[in-house]
Amino acid sequence: MKASPSYIRTIKPNENKSPQEYNVANVLHQIKYLGLQENVRIRRAGFAYRQTFEKFVERFYLLSPKTSYAGDYTWTGDAKSGTLQILKDSSIPVEEYQMG
Repeated sequence: MKASPSYIRTIKPNENKSPQEYNVANVLHQIKYLGLQENVRIRRAGFAYRQTFEKFVERFYLLSPKTSYAGDYTWTGDAKSGTLQILKDSSIPVEEYQMG
């Protein structure tokens, strides 16, 4: 929880710096070389994305009309129930997240 990695990876779509060209083999090589496939695999497994309920609600409150300020709603409950409301309103299947 103490680490919060933040980085930007740049992928060059071609060697000519042309906006109209896209070299698939070159892009796939860069993705494999930078380890981005493994990063996505780890994130999908849920290991790299854990945070407190308070931070989750603070970051994603706009995804739910019941927790956002849209429609004159403001969340007055606790952070855990706010998190559950956001996940419910976002139609995220229960199998894809774990509370704890």
